[in-house]
Amino acid sequence: MTYVILRPSWVYGPEDQSLNRFLTMSRFLPFVPIIGDGGRQRLQPVFIDDVGRAVAEAVDNKAADNRVLEIGGPEVLTMKEVIRTALEVMGRRRFLLPIPKVLMKAQAVLLQLLPGPPLTPDAVDFITMDALADSSELVESLGLRLTPFREGLATYLAP
Repeated sequence: MTYVILRPSWVYGPEDQSLNRFLTMSRFLPFVPIIGDGGRQRLQPVFIDDVGRAVAEAVDNKAADNRVLEIGGPEVLTMKEVIRTALEVMGRRRFLLPIPKVLMKAQAVLLQLLPGPPLTPDAVDFITMDALADSSELVESLGLRLTPFREGLATYLAP
């Protein structure tokens, strides 16, 4: 059986449940929480449209057959840079408030009891770890151009 496995880093887009949760907070709070070590975790956010193009291209491309291909965006950014860039694209200025991971996990334990919890302990773990991917094989095999972060955000966040 022929297969291809795509392993994305940190996917963002109009309906993602990670970045957009932070950005929603910026509507009603004067700050955006940065969980963990001050937002120093490294991410390679990949635009959902790029993931979709990679899946579509991999289906009929023999160069992808029987391979595991990582896909991440073209830039490595810290979480702090991700949030700051998204706020800039939205035309908002907010204070970035560092919150220790242990405090957020304790809060998440309580919040997960709510219907449709805004935060869970697993989500805290997810957003405080590095999310990197080596996209070189994917780009070489499928010939894709990966969308720069600011450019992807502008397609749905720009005022």
